[in-house]
Amino acid sequence: MRLSPALTLSALSVLAMEAVRPTTARAETGTATVAAASGTYELDDAPPANRLYLQSITALRANPLGLLELLTFSYRSRIVKSSNPLYKDNFGGAGLMMEATPAFARIGPMIEVQPLSILRLWATYQVLGYFGSFNLMQSFASPNEEYSDSRLKDLGDLPSKEEGQNYATTGTQFTAGANFQIKFGPIAARSALRLVRADYDLRDGDRVFYDQFYDVLVPNEGWFLSNDTDLLYVTDFGLVAGARHTVTHAFYGDRHFAPGEADLDLNPTMHRVGPFLAYTFSKDPAGTFFGNPTVLLIANWWLSHRYRTGEDVSVGLPYIVAGFMFTGDLWVSAKD
Repeated sequence: MRLSPALTLSALSVLAMEAVRPTTARAETGTATVAAASGTYELDDAPPANRLYLQSITALRANPLGLLELLTFSYRSRIVKSSNPLYKDNFGGAGLMMEATPAFARIGPMIEVQPLSILRLWATYQVLGYFGSFNLMQSFASPNEEYSDSRLKDLGDLPSKEEGQNYATTGTQFTAGANFQIKFGPIAARSALRLVRADYDLRDGDRVFYDQFYDVLVPNEGWFLSNDTDLLYVTDFGLVAGARHTVTHAFYGDRHFAPGEADLDLNPTMHRVGPFLAYTFSKDPAGTFFGNPTVLLIANWWLSHRYRTGEDVSVGLPYIVAGFMFTGDLWVSAKD
């Protein structure tokens, strides 16, 4: 098993999903409770009209191994003032999203809109650089080439890029996301969807590359999606416990296969499922710089994967994420 750099966000989609903390703002709507997707204040109070919002996520992952720091800065402005809990936490925003790992870094502008307290839509366009370390970047001529952990390690040991060794490169990546969550009593459900297009400067003749962030063989100048779905029990003392299901699928076109190769995709849609735990130490009001400190643990088992269900890695070995996150405000305006 090799050391490489990133988290799947999809889990931290886990994490990039701002609903991860159990003390997220909430308000009663009849028998249902609407869980707001952002903010550190009770919805009984009006959310800040304007704020400069910060989120930090640090996480370590296994199967595959990875280490990630994700920072998001966003200026958020309320769209319309409302006393209805379904609309009360609404805003439009723009900012910067940065990710750093031992093998690559990426940065770019982000836009977001939250028309409802339960729904946030966002997109980012980032530039990225691979350092040529930790057996990454690795690219291939076809989606059907082997990209197991063992294979990537063997390729990383080769003496030159031309023979298949990992190499440094640059590129861009567009990501569009939709986060939805709702809560009934102590039971919460949420979903975080990401649709991604990558455009990288690959080695001559290569059409796909391994993205360790999502653990998927990505079609260059093509699309893939990843979605996390959670069913959670939310306590009053900071603990959230439940289950997560993650699905990841790449969309390969004819141009991503080698000339003369049948476009039979050997890579199945990937699924994994297992427990999700998070604990928030304190719930902090708007205007707090270091707020809502939260630790989390995810242990998911692979149900479908080309290599992680026995081909290269034992099916009994789970995907594990341990992380720490906090949110805060660099600046908050008056609430009226």
